[in-house]
Amino acid sequence: MTELFPNANKLFFEEGIAKAQIIDGEIDPLNCYFNNDGCVIIDTKKYTYITLSKENLKELLKLINDAENKFNTL
Repeated sequence: MTELFPNANKLFFEEGIAKAQIIDGEIDPLNCYFNNDGCVIIDTKKYTYITLSKENLKELLKLINDAENKFNTL
């Protein structure tokens, strides 16, 4: 999977916004945004539906925590 999406599951900041991309169970890239509120916004505009696996959900929890920790150190 990393060959197709080398930046998947990596948190980064751009213009003060925490962002990451996850790859759902059907190999669709989903852009995620974290606003320092313990939540994640998943951009689903291009899709009728998304399929999240247990691993996706675990990764989202990790990314939320990582984003919160990073916001707390800024």
